[in-house]
Amino acid sequence: MLKPHRVKERRPRARSTEKPTIGEAPTSFFMAWRDIAFWIRSARADAALAKLRARMGLRESFNQLYRSMRDPWGATSQRYRYQKQKYQGLLSILPNREYDNVLDVGCGLGTLARWLTPHARQILGIDISDEAITEARRMSRGLTNVRYLQADIYDFQAQGQVFDLIVLADVLYYLAPLDECTLKLLNREDRPIALSWRPASVDKPLFLQN
Repeated sequence: MLKPHRVKERRPRARSTEKPTIGEAPTSFFMAWRDIAFWIRSARADAALAKLRARMGLRESFNQLYRSMRDPWGATSQRYRYQKQKYQGLLSILPNREYDNVLDVGCGLGTLARWLTPHARQILGIDISDEAITEARRMSRGLTNVRYLQADIYDFQAQGQVFDLIVLADVLYYLAPLDECTLKLLNREDRPIALSWRPASVDKPLFLQN
């Protein structure tokens, strides 16, 4: 009597659970109905800043804005889907590794810096506004791997520090001329660089590695 042929079951290969990036790209639409209020708020903050810049220097303009509006662009608000997805989008383009030394240019209230704390040993956030830096320090109490410094990017001195990640979110369109600023930032030994800007009023994350 012939014995039935036994077919060996093929076990599926275990897939690697390691993610290529430190975050996952958002899958839902980048904004909800309530985000309309966010764009109105941002437009008002930009208009107020433009008026201040017509009368005083950039540093004092931002200081005055943060004095009159504690969070001008709603960076720390939990109401807006757009803000959360913006930071998720930035994290989704960063290679999955632990970064030794991160520089957050134009850190504002430190929102992005705090998002990065689980992925970096040390984070330095710099901003031209003393008011923003003071508030960022207050909001980051208890976080031992992030610190903040008032500094102008054009005059910032790294003092021997080498950054293996530089991030800029909502910054480049406030600096002019844009090409000069970009060249200044890219003409460094630090790598890589993650950018976020607002062409056509929609943030587009970009990751550069040389």
